Amino acid sequence: MGAPRKQRRKYERPTHPWKSERITEEKELCKKYGLKNRKEVWRVKSRIRRFRQQARNLLASSGEEIMKEKMGFFNKLKKLGIYENPSIEDLLTIKADDLLARRLQSQVYSRGIAKTMKEARQLITHNHVIVGNRIVNIPGYTVSKSEEEGIRLKKGMRVIKLGGKPESEKGAKEEKIEEPNTESKEPEKEKKGKEPKGDEKPGGEKVRRKSKSQETKKEEAKEGGEGRKD
Repeated sequence: MGAPRKQRRKYERPTHPWKSERITEEKELCKKYGLKNRKEVWRVKSRIRRFRQQARNLLASSGEEIMKEKMGFFNKLKKLGIYENPSIEDLLTIKADDLLARRLQSQVYSRGIAKTMKEARQLITHNHVIVGNRIVNIPGYTVSKSEEEGIRLKKGMRVIKLGGKPESEKGAKEEKIEEPNTESKEPEKEKKGKEPKGDEKPGGEKVRRKSKSQETKKEEAKEGGEGRKD
């Protein structure tokens, strides 16, 4: 076995690290396309620089070989779905959004397979997304125009809506709901099991007990009144 190949960066870092305009732009791109970090933005921008450099070289040269190279370059951009009928002038105005929209993560979200960009990334990294006849677990994979229709989830895999319920179920539940009984906080089972005590009415209202001295006084008053009448 030979020595392993040296891993090299596929992106170029920004020349100045503290420019506020660039930082805000990169933050918005990361939020919009659900990127993990800014290295993914730098990778896309480096690719755009290579496209522009190639376009400048083609503009500055001429000949039969250059024409073949131009046709091959334009066919490549058509397959990627960036431009339908590209020209060299179009390549000089290409933006990061044009390439970020062709990522597999963006395509899964735009096709309605996932509800959010984060969910789309999770489905891809967990080997649930198929492109054509193979599983692709790279969110930054560039989807060609011919592969768009072949994006789908694994067989038996489905996305469940969290918190979402059919309207028919909602209507049925709303009809069953009754107004809460504010008179007593005891549950219905406890109320049914309880029997009214001697000093309580069936409705639950308490009756004040009269003292024995008051009852005896009233009875004596009644007896005295009857004796006077006789």
